[in-house]
Amino acid sequence: MSQSALQKKEFGRDLLQGFCAALYIFPLSLAVGALSGVGVLPGCLAGAIGCLLCAVGKTCYTPCWMLFMPAFFMIKEFGTGFAFAAMLIGSVLFGVFDYATAKKKIHFELTDAAKAGLAVGAAFLATVILTKDYFGIAASGNTALEMLRSYRSNGFHANWRGVLYGTITLVVMITWPRKFRTFKKYLPAPFMAILIPLIFNILLNREAYRTPVYEVGTYSFADFGRLFDFSANTHPWYLLPLAGIGFGVCCVVASVFFARNGEEKGLVLAHIGCSPVCLPLQAYEYSPKTAFGGMIGAVTVILLSLLSPVLVRVPLHSLAVVLITLGWQSVPWGLIKKSFQQGPRGWLAFILCVACFVCADSIVAFLPPFVSYFDKRKDNVKS
Repeated sequence: MSQSALQKKEFGRDLLQGFCAALYIFPLSLAVGALSGVGVLPGCLAGAIGCLLCAVGKTCYTPCWMLFMPAFFMIKEFGTGFAFAAMLIGSVLFGVFDYATAKKKIHFELTDAAKAGLAVGAAFLATVILTKDYFGIAASGNTALEMLRSYRSNGFHANWRGVLYGTITLVVMITWPRKFRTFKKYLPAPFMAILIPLIFNILLNREAYRTPVYEVGTYSFADFGRLFDFSANTHPWYLLPLAGIGFGVCCVVASVFFARNGEEKGLVLAHIGCSPVCLPLQAYEYSPKTAFGGMIGAVTVILLSLLSPVLVRVPLHSLAVVLITLGWQSVPWGLIKKSFQQGPRGWLAFILCVACFVCADSIVAFLPPFVSYFDKRKDNVKS
């Protein structure tokens, strides 16, 4: 094969990989941005930054469903400006931690029990938080227990058309990767899971102002202004470093949970780069391996975000189900059984991690794996 033909083949492959990566990343960026309250465009900007960072670690980065929860609670509790500052502090601390451990050749690894408990607890919390968006009901709270009490006191008055769209999304997320294996690489399940309900919504509700379904709604570049609004914060400023340290712990635990060799530098840059939009990222394994592919992905994400006449009609119910499903699909089910086979220490660790997500604030919930349930450090790791 000639050099020019080879370059053309690689060019076409990078082009396709960047486009397909964007189709996977875009629904997550849209979901996290819309549901967290930062807005559609900031969420998509985070996705574009994640694509561009493939030049660092040879992989793309996409909004992290697990770190969505502490970011979500910080935004709701403190406002976007305070959350941005706390996330920036946490991301810098994560960078310092990564640099120090890499220089001393120390490697941390979660035990099986902690990893299983962390995944189940996070998926459960995401389900409790986002049920209000899935069913279209009013609820509030900073822990799973508070949310559940809110559901009980406010009544479970569901928006049934929205539930229909969310259920369609659930079916697509589960069946698409299994039944359409040929297409899933080019049309990822998250993209199809919002596209199909969107088509249904447009056909059943031709005029947006008459729809009974909760939708993404209008958005504009003015949304970026509220990211740096500190006026909504009514809390004392000495809580800022504490919130930052808490988020830094969340970043460390999540990076160990999603451990991939050589991705730490990219994760650090991803967190710091996306701190202004309050959306942490994680590595996305099916990604373009070149800077050119990342640029194509970033451009695709931005162009998709500018389709405002269409995106305003995306049901929030479907976006919530995408995040809920991704949470449960990330649970290492085999490790749960393995944890209970390890005796009291294993099942107690698993139960403690899950219980913290049920009872505690999401930032505090990441502490047990970090403090107590890491495997012994490996000091003699050779480069």
